[in-house]
Amino acid sequence: MKNVQKNILIIIILVIIVGLGVYFINKNNPVADNPIPDIEYVYALSDFPDSSQDDAEYNQTLVDRLNKNYDLLKNNEALSEYDVWIEIGNIKQGLIDFEGALEAWHYATVLNDISPLAYANIANYYKLFAQDREQAEEYYKIVVTKDNIGYFFDYLSYAELYFFEPHKDLYKAELILLTGADKAQGVSDRQVRYYLYLYDMWIDENDQNKIDVYKAKILELYPNYNFENPNL
Repeated sequence: MKNVQKNILIIIILVIIVGLGVYFINKNNPVADNPIPDIEYVYALSDFPDSSQDDAEYNQTLVDRLNKNYDLLKNNEALSEYDVWIEIGNIKQGLIDFEGALEAWHYATVLNDISPLAYANIANYYKLFAQDREQAEEYYKIVVTKDNIGYFFDYLSYAELYFFEPHKDLYKAELILLTGADKAQGVSDRQVRYYLYLYDMWIDENDQNKIDVYKAKILELYPNYNFENPNL
C-alpha cells in the first residue's frame, strides 16, 4: 500500500514538473500568444464595410493587393514573410480593418523581433487612430530600444507625444530626439535632421540658449549652412 501511495506521489510530482515546463515554454514563446493568422481566406471588398465608399475603386485595388500577398504566403513564394505581413497590416489599416492590421503586425514581431518596423506601426496606430497614449508610448519605447540607425520619423512620432498639453514636456521630447541623433551619429544628413528640428522647436519657444546650442551642432556638421536660406 505504501508503495502504491509512493508511486502515485511520484506521478503527481512528474505531472506538475511537466506542466510547469509547458507553462514556461509557452510563456517565453511569442508564437503561443500570436499564432499565425489565417492565410487561406480570399477577401472581397464587402469584408471591409468601414472603408470609404467614395473610394471603392481604389479600395478594390487594396483588396487585390491583399489577396496577392496571401497567395505569396500560401505558395511559399514570399522573399520575406516579415515584409509581407507588414504590408498586409498596412493594407488592412488602409481598409479601416484595425483589428486585422494589428493581428498582422503582431505576427510580424514573432517572425522578426529585431526590426522596429512592426512595433512602430503598432505605436503609430495607437497614437493616431486609437488615440491611446499609454499604449503608444509603450510601443515607442520598444521601437527606440530596437532601432540602431536613428530613423528620424520614429523618434519624431514618439517625441510628438510631449508636444501638446496636457502632456507637454519639451525637455522629454528633446531627450527622445537626441537619443535618435546619437544613434544616427556618423551619418551627417541623418543626424542633422534632429538638430534642425530641435533648432526650430526652440525658436518657437524663444529659448535663445537652446537655439545657440543647436545652431552650433548644425554648423559642426555643415559649416556653410545658410540659416536664412535652408538647403537641407
